[in-house]
Amino acid sequence: MQNQLLDDLPLESNLLTKSLDAAQKRVEERDYDGRKYLFDYDDILNKQRNIVYYERRKLLESQSLRETILAYGEQVIKDIINLAKDPKFLQYLKLALQLRSLVIKMEWSELLRTMIQLKIMLLWQLQ
Repeated sequence: MQNQLLDDLPLESNLLTKSLDAAQKRVEERDYDGRKYLFDYDDILNKQRNIVYYERRKLLESQSLRETILAYGEQVIKDIINLAKDPKFLQYLKLALQLRSLVIKMEWSELLRTMIQLKIMLLWQLQ
């Protein structure tokens, strides 16, 4: 009976202590990495949200919605042409052609969505 461990006695073992410390360190590192990635993702979403709100505010405050949208589309297309050397150019070109067809058809809601998508892509490319 004397060899049995009592419930209230602490476990004392260098091997056990080192194993627990290593496990705790791994868990804390994993949790830190998870929080770091979540923070980075949240930061990206916040930047995109700010871009969308900024562009929306510009449209709401503009005198001529049609002229503002056409000027916006023209600027986005110019930005795409300036980035023609980029390896992702085909992706931009596809969206630009889609934008052009929407301008011709004057499908405003789809045109705005595509322009905002292009603007976000271009802003991230320039950073």
